[in-house]
Amino acid sequence: MARARGGPRTYLLMALALVLALLVGATYTLGGLWSFDLYQRANAAYETACDTLVSWEPPAEILTGFYPNQRRLVTVHYRSEAAQVLNIAVSAPYLTQTQAIEVHSGPVTQTQDYLPPLLSSQALDALLGPRMRDGHITLTVRRAGAEVCALSAPVTLYSRQMMRWADASGHDNSAYLAGWVTPQAEVIRDLVGRAADQLSQNPRVYPDARTLVGYDSGRSQPATVVSQVNAIFDTLQLAYHLRYTQVNVPFRPDAMQVVQLPRDVLSGAAPTAMCVESTVILASAVERLGMRPYVVFVPGHVFLGVGVDAHASAITYWETSDLNGISGAQANVHGETEFTEANRAGQVLRMLDIEDARTQGILPME
Repeated sequence: MARARGGPRTYLLMALALVLALLVGATYTLGGLWSFDLYQRANAAYETACDTLVSWEPPAEILTGFYPNQRRLVTVHYRSEAAQVLNIAVSAPYLTQTQAIEVHSGPVTQTQDYLPPLLSSQALDALLGPRMRDGHITLTVRRAGAEVCALSAPVTLYSRQMMRWADASGHDNSAYLAGWVTPQAEVIRDLVGRAADQLSQNPRVYPDARTLVGYDSGRSQPATVVSQVNAIFDTLQLAYHLRYTQVNVPFRPDAMQVVQLPRDVLSGAAPTAMCVESTVILASAVERLGMRPYVVFVPGHVFLGVGVDAHASAITYWETSDLNGISGAQANVHGETEFTEANRAGQVLRMLDIEDARTQGILPME
């Protein structure tokens, strides 16, 4: 009988082959486990609804004053093993209508943004008393055959008067203040009408403007613009008896503050306004006249800027806290001095250009 022969080299090759086989097996096993883990993670955020995988991250709160100018309420991710037509709908009951979109679902994940329209023009006024309440956001999935599955998430609804200057991550929300500037509101129409009377009846007080003409197609001089804003400022004191109340603006992350719309303020019997509110009122009247208002932010305070022409080649300023017996002309001098000093000290935090905000899609709340 022949005797098998093998030297050290043969045994070494066999050992290496065994090690290689073990490594390949371990790699395959680990790779499979890793792939399965990725699959589980990818599906962890999904919930099954009518044989469809749906993922969404609804907000924990809705500031209803921001809502008309938001880009989306929620983004929905969806997919299904078999191709099918779905009707996916989202709503925030008591605030919005239902927005339903027909989609074609399949194995590849797709996304759809939702921003349901407001329930009615009065929907934003619903929380003026309580200022906040608990609510929920619903998502429904309807397939052929009218089978419906639903998901729901809690949400806190805040009054349209609640302004959050920055979110928890520090993102600046101050541009949303342009939504509070409401040039088409009825109270602003009335304010401009009374200001026109103030101007025409006091030619010595406003020598550079006979009527409220805005920029008058580029014919108005800077002095004409100033006289018009002075007349609006004086009207707020003389016709509305509006007075300034001191409340510091808390420019810090996640701070919230009540900011009333012009109609909230001017409809009161003895109206008072903090600096943000009085600036918004004046800015609304300025924009109604076709002129270019700015909201100037400095530490703990805001005041009004107005471009002297449509290109804002220069900007002049009014200190809106002077609504306590000081004339518009004096408030203009005060505002000019305040801006110069703040700018020199590097304390101008932001110049909110309302016209630019409009081009960015931030429109009047009403």
